[in-house]
Amino acid sequence: MTRKVFYSVDVLLCCILLVFSYHNANYFLLPQMGAVIPGMFFAIYPVWLRMNVSFLLYRKERMAVIPTVLCCAILEYVFCSFNGNDLGWRYCLKWLDGVLGNGETLGWEYIAATVLNLWTLSVPPVAYIVLWIRKSLTSNDVKWHHLLGTYMFRDNAGRMFLPMFAIVLVAYLLGKNTIAELSDWGVVTLPTLAYALVSKHVKHKPSLWEYAMMVVSLYVFDVSQYFHDAPRVGLLVASAAGILIVCIRLAMSTRRITISIAVYLLVAFMLPLLTLGYNVYVGTDYSRGKNYQDDVVTRGVMNVHHGTDTGVRSRYRILMDYR
Repeated sequence: MTRKVFYSVDVLLCCILLVFSYHNANYFLLPQMGAVIPGMFFAIYPVWLRMNVSFLLYRKERMAVIPTVLCCAILEYVFCSFNGNDLGWRYCLKWLDGVLGNGETLGWEYIAATVLNLWTLSVPPVAYIVLWIRKSLTSNDVKWHHLLGTYMFRDNAGRMFLPMFAIVLVAYLLGKNTIAELSDWGVVTLPTLAYALVSKHVKHKPSLWEYAMMVVSLYVFDVSQYFHDAPRVGLLVASAAGILIVCIRLAMSTRRITISIAVYLLVAFMLPLLTLGYNVYVGTDYSRGKNYQDDVVTRGVMNVHHGTDTGVRSRYRILMDYR
């Protein structure tokens, strides 16, 4: 159980890194290698390979040493190439500064990013050495393409992870483009699909009322952005409470407490926020209006309202108070 939780957390951190690596892929252009390498490859493949290593190590695969060395070498090169000899991946987490509601460079942003960097690089070799010392390594007849990133397609847990990650990626893309109509649709459907997928994996058959409670709660979450002050807070609390009831039912039915907690955080907070593309818990004294666009700004900024007054906000904070 402890191993499963450990590797679940490891894969979750890699997922976070993968999403924001995709977001910052344009920064990963490496002319010092003699040619401009597509940034998308160097931003995504090393992290994908790193997640593949997690599944290999969870299955105690002896040949995991090869992709472990490979992914750590590529990641270290990318880290250094991105910003001289510094920990370049901390800039992939610049969104943390926005979450805090100001535009200053804050110390804990660098601490969080450095910890994620060190975790990404150190866990695979340390985990492999521990397995080797305990003589727990086994051989499961893996092919060379499994070592280069396809083992997740073979592993049962990996096959569940892939559609889940696809749901997260779709949510991220919807939120990135801030198309209100599509986001409103995605807030309700994507978390519900994720809940159905996990329920199938843990052999739980949700009842009709569970799906109804989930859909209504997510709809309430979506509607809350068009209110401000106490009504906004009340709707957000009601949404979180409704999803909590469903996840408690999941925990009671399956006795999978850890999975139920993870599903609650994913369905009630992570997926809806990703799909909307901005933090509804910041600036609750404003209601959302139409997207704001000009010659410079094309997405990620929207008008907000407080009564008859109008202001502007970004994904993370209020940019201009209502007048």
